[in-house]
Order: sequence, then structure tokens, then C-alpha cells
Amino acid sequence: RAVAEVRDRLRRLVERAQAGGGMRADLPWTDVPFLLAGVATGPRTIGLRAEDGQWNRNLRIVLDGLSTPRPAGTNAPTET
Repeated sequence: RAVAEVRDRLRRLVERAQAGGGMRADLPWTDVPFLLAGVATGPRTIGLRAEDGQWNRNLRIVLDGLSTPRPAGTNAPTET
């Protein structure tokens, strides 16, 4: 039951972000949990050691990729 509630809340969050123009509309909400799971880091990958803050950099990259494009020099979402 808890997992179903998390899924429902995540779906609603993504739908609101997309409706408000803050998140790319071309992504289904079901992609988001997989992207966020990919942010998690173990202590090593392909022989490289994760640095402090690695998960934070990974999360920033994923969140930037989910955002709608913004005009250069602004923080406002572009209008569609």
C-alpha cells in the first residue's frame, strides 16, 4: 500500500510540474522513478571511487535534464 501511495504522489507531482511548464512534457511520469534510482551511487563503479557529493552532482544532471528549456540568461521557463 505504501508503494502505491508513493507512486500516486510521484505521478501527481510530475503531472503538476509538467502542467505548470517546469518539467518537460515529453516524459511519462513512469520514467522519473528510474531516473531517480540512477542518481544513487555505490562506493565504486567501473573501478572509479565516488567522491563526496557524487549523488548530488548526479541528481543535478537528472533534474536539469527534466527541466523545460530556458532562454539564455533567465530563470523563467520558456512559453509554449
